[in-house]
Amino acid sequence: MEDEGRDGVFHLWAKSPLDKDFIRHSALRSFGSWYGCVRPLLHHRDQIRIGGVNGGIVTKQTRTGRRARKGASPAPRDIPVYSVVEAAHYLQIPNTTLRSWISGRRYPLQEDRSGFFPPVIALPNKRRSLLSFTNLVEAHVLDAIRREHGVKLKKVRTAIRYMKERMAVDHPLAYKSMVTDGCDLFVERYSKLINVSREGQLAMVEVLGAYLRRIDWDASGFAIRLYPFTRKRELEEPRTIVIDPEVSFGKPVLVGTGIPTATVAERYKAGESVDDLTNDYDLKRAEIEEAIRAELRAA
Repeated sequence: MEDEGRDGVFHLWAKSPLDKDFIRHSALRSFGSWYGCVRPLLHHRDQIRIGGVNGGIVTKQTRTGRRARKGASPAPRDIPVYSVVEAAHYLQIPNTTLRSWISGRRYPLQEDRSGFFPPVIALPNKRRSLLSFTNLVEAHVLDAIRREHGVKLKKVRTAIRYMKERMAVDHPLAYKSMVTDGCDLFVERYSKLINVSREGQLAMVEVLGAYLRRIDWDASGFAIRLYPFTRKRELEEPRTIVIDPEVSFGKPVLVGTGIPTATVAERYKAGESVDDLTNDYDLKRAEIEEAIRAELRAA
């Protein structure tokens, strides 16, 4: 709700710290669209970083991982900012598939009845269908499984619950342990549930490994950067585009530049040539082409 103060300035009132951070982050993302227009006038190697002062404060270690102090601002990676359509486009996942992962899915039973598979990705705020960066990483990892054997929601939930208990974190698919024992642990558990052969398990581990190599982690084990696939999801695609919740407001950018891929694509659609953009941004032609490809591919 908005309230106009005596000085004519509008004040935003929110019900919770998470709502306040959502409003703040949304405003910054809107500013990012304007910033993208003036970006070529500035040195393109400069990066904008955001994040609450209290985002890294922790006071208690729990069995599910670090817990932020009550009332403290959540870390940028945990703020819900990506719509389903936006996230699906970035990850090249069908909208309906991603929606079933975060909202669950009904299935038919006998006598015109239906059951319900609960979601496998827990959103920061169930009242909004918005994903955080952590959720984005979880969906990226689940997509690796979908490529090989499909995502059977009930079985995946069981496997994730097992991993939460073994790894003691809330979001095991987005935790660094997935790179080591977590990957084998998940594949072993999930494969038993869906009766996958040993050869199928090895194939799943190979694909999962390729997906996990497109994630950077901080010293605490949390995912901090994601390099989404931009082509036909070839396992060893170059890492040209990056999504970092603390750079350019979480939008995909060209690695090392802070330049949003959407800005490059918009200028290209407006009639500027690849050569013009290459000279303007002082980048390689391949980088400009990758940015355009990432934005203009079919969602």
